[in-house]
Amino acid sequence: MKQIFPILTKIKRNMYTRKTFFEGYRKSFGNIKHQKTVETINAVLSRAEKENTQLEQLAYMLATSLHEAQDKYSDSDFYPITERGGYKYITDQYWYNKKVSGWLGNRNIEEAWNLRGRGLVQITGFLNYNRFGILHNPEKALEMDKAVEILFVGMQQGLFTSRPLKRYISYDDVNYKDARQTVNGMDDAEHISDLAKKFENILKLSKL
Repeated sequence: MKQIFPILTKIKRNMYTRKTFFEGYRKSFGNIKHQKTVETINAVLSRAEKENTQLEQLAYMLATSLHEAQDKYSDSDFYPITERGGYKYITDQYWYNKKVSGWLGNRNIEEAWNLRGRGLVQITGFLNYNRFGILHNPEKALEMDKAVEILFVGMQQGLFTSRPLKRYISYDDVNYKDARQTVNGMDDAEHISDLAKKFENILKLSKL
């Protein structure tokens, strides 16, 4: 009797040459001014390599990070930040706007202030901070490992809006514009889509 053995195919992992990536990044976005940007990019790429994240999904997560966590004075730099704006600006958005405060689960004005946006994807509000286990230590969202974890888990699992990234970006279809709905409606969707296309080209050129 002839034995039939399964054919094992080795899945090719997505790995990226850092030198080529940073060369492409500087050409597309300008010179990096802060070491924290280099550390952020390396941390995101390393997690993507470990999880073998689809290249286009990675491009969109990088684009989201650049948009949401951009340095105040440098368009080419991004890293985990605290949302800019004073007490009145933040509380007007996250407490006095009852529709938004309801979405976020904020229970009082001080919570709206203390749980303002932080990280790479600007995690905001009681429900999000509680979901990631940092309700009583919100500053942890600024730590690199936690910021990257929130970025990947939140977007890939659809924890921010109940819409996972695979709904818009898969191996069958890539819709960078509508992928904004994984984070914040269609806010600045066109701009982030353009950023994602640039990151996609950089990643393709630097892929091993």
